[in-house]
Amino acid sequence: MSLRRVIILFAAAYVLQLSLAPLCAVRGIMPGLILCLMMTILFHYNSGYKCLPVAVIAALMADMAAAQYTGPGALVLLLTAGLVYLFRINLNTDNIFPMLVTAACAVVFYDVVYWGILKVFGEPMGFVFMIRQCGGHVLYDLAVVAVLFLIMSRKKPVQVTNDEVEVDGQGVVDPRRERWYERWLPSRLLNRKAE
Repeated sequence: MSLRRVIILFAAAYVLQLSLAPLCAVRGIMPGLILCLMMTILFHYNSGYKCLPVAVIAALMADMAAAQYTGPGALVLLLTAGLVYLFRINLNTDNIFPMLVTAACAVVFYDVVYWGILKVFGEPMGFVFMIRQCGGHVLYDLAVVAVLFLIMSRKKPVQVTNDEVEVDGQGVVDPRRERWYERWLPSRLLNRKAE
């Protein structure tokens, strides 16, 4: 995903987080659009970690605009990105179910760590109240992540490395390195060995 597209997506998430999300709040719970977008890009794309600086800046700007303290949201978002990346290493990134499990764990982690940081600064909200809110927050964010994942999975480009790619047990040469006629002729005619 290009840097320009990432900046546009996070700018839109920032604007919607501050304008539309409060209108869609259910019992005071609204989706964390910046968090959802960061989790989806980081989980779905191999180079998703490149979105982190833009995501942290968007979270910092959201903290400055709407939060009681500036900085905890961006810090916790960065920690949550590390958790999502650890989950991503061992899971199938093309399937929605591992994404939803990862998102649920990440949202709970985000809420608990964010509450802990605010508690250090004197937040009067109790742990039980935070956990009750966290359940609704997880459900709302899972719906947003599912929609984002389905939209992004339709447009995910095929990523080819410089080495040979293994497809159905046959060696397939990177299309950027083969000659034009090699695409149309079977490998038997070109004396290639199919593994």
